[in-house]
Amino acid sequence: MIEASELSRRYGSSEFDLASLIGTAERILAERGLAIPDGRAADRPDPRLLRYYQGIGIVSRPLRYERRQAVYGFRHLLEILAAKTLQARGLTLAQIQRALIGKPARALLAILEGAGASAPPAARPAEAGDRWIRIALPGGGIAFIPEGAPSSMDPQEAGRALAEALDRRKRDVLER
Repeated sequence: MIEASELSRRYGSSEFDLASLIGTAERILAERGLAIPDGRAADRPDPRLLRYYQGIGIVSRPLRYERRQAVYGFRHLLEILAAKTLQARGLTLAQIQRALIGKPARALLAILEGAGASAPPAARPAEAGDRWIRIALPGGGIAFIPEGAPSSMDPQEAGRALAEALDRRKRDVLER
């Protein structure tokens, strides 16, 4: 199994095209024996997944483009490996976003080493008949929170999370 420190030595200055990035990530994930236990997500990345992860901010944009071909680096490899590692630990995509976006490479390596970003206690999934509180947002937006949301929810933290989500949405719209 390739250890995280070995990844830095072996791939730290590497650049990849899309196919080699996916192939390298697949190989490393297979060597590490990583599997998503409940089958809710694919064990291995593919080009479509990479583009999706880029769209939601889990994987950074390419380093550059050469002749209309995206060029990726070591950080992109770490982001894919960390995302799949966190999925295998049971985190949702929203939790993975919070754990990965803007983190330095050493934090991504720490996730691969087994430290950092573990699954929080499982929340009860939404069910038919659940009651929701509707919150009107400026500009015509709407947010919903479950009526039974814990009273310990920090309004400032919730506001920051909402602001980050709105910023990501705005960037996505502007990039189209």
